[in-house]
Amino acid sequence: MSTRLRRRDVLGTSDCLWGLLDGMNANGLAVSLAFGGARGSARGFGIPLVVRYLLEIADTVAAAMSALRTIPVSMSYNLTMTDRFGAMSTAYVAPGRQPEVRSCAVATNHRFDRPDCPGDAARLRSVERRRHLQRLLTREPHPDRLAEAFLRAPLRNMDFRGGFGTLYTADYRPDVGQLTYRWPGTAWTRTFDSTDAELRIDVPTR
Repeated sequence: MSTRLRRRDVLGTSDCLWGLLDGMNANGLAVSLAFGGARGSARGFGIPLVVRYLLEIADTVAAAMSALRTIPVSMSYNLTMTDRFGAMSTAYVAPGRQPEVRSCAVATNHRFDRPDCPGDAARLRSVERRRHLQRLLTREPHPDRLAEAFLRAPLRNMDFRGGFGTLYTADYRPDVGQLTYRWPGTAWTRTFDSTDAELRIDVPTR
């Protein structure tokens, strides 16, 4: 969905009409989310609204992180951010606690180095996937090669019956204002100026 609700153009994957699962704004900030691995919930904002809010009010990772410290959240999540200046950080957020922030470019489904629920992390292969990403980044791959890695195991998951299947990979390039949705054999690129369009993807469940 492309919007201009306030003063910034925002492009991202819509959730519940105006929340976002991931996105970027025309000023060069990009934000993605992953479940943080801790069970339970409390009073606070749903994370898609938080992602939307950050992209509406912030231009840089530093500004987004500053705003994030003032927002109560309802569940645990990892928010990974980058901007057109090359800054990157991941914040672990959870109800009733201040965000834990590290200068790292990867996040899966647990809190940094130590899962809060080891059994859930094992089922989701969260530690394995994070280590795989870290190894990939040490090679300094071309962005296209890195994006292609998300279309293969262990980053691509097909356990739809178990509630853990990959629906899409979103490849954001905030330096040029471009988003490419990727599936095996198919890609769909969108920009802030893209006109309305539709692409049907049939995702295999096995």
